[in-house]
Amino acid sequence: MSTNTFKIDIHGVTIDNNTMKQEFINKFASYLLSTNINSKMFVFKDPVLINELNLWIVVHFKNNSVSIIELENADESLKNNYGNWSNYNVEKKKESHDLWLKKNFGEPSDRKGNSIIYYFPFCQIISYIDEKSGEVGIAIEYK
Repeated sequence: MSTNTFKIDIHGVTIDNNTMKQEFINKFASYLLSTNINSKMFVFKDPVLINELNLWIVVHFKNNSVSIIELENADESLKNNYGNWSNYNVEKKKESHDLWLKKNFGEPSDRKGNSIIYYFPFCQIISYIDEKSGEVGIAIEYK
């Protein structure tokens, strides 16, 4: 990950908000659950190791370029499901996201509720817990 251009290296290929959808599909087709060109969201089949943390990755497109990259700790011990829900796992996963971001970017620019936010010229990065769904993640939102 680079703090100057906000590029992320996935399987040796760099992506950012300048990555076009067709280029993305061509480079990552074998790693994706679906390669439907009409989709606006692409999910990687397996976790990807980025800066010492295995992460699930979802990439969103708007106007054929990357608009949001979602990351989530893929540690199986923190996995929740409807039959075995644990607030402890939610908190531990959020904590792991916050620590990972601090290690890579330093102290956050802002805090709002449970979220920490980093503001950069080309994007903002948010570590969050969605209280309604219990979803925990990191969102890189390009401007």
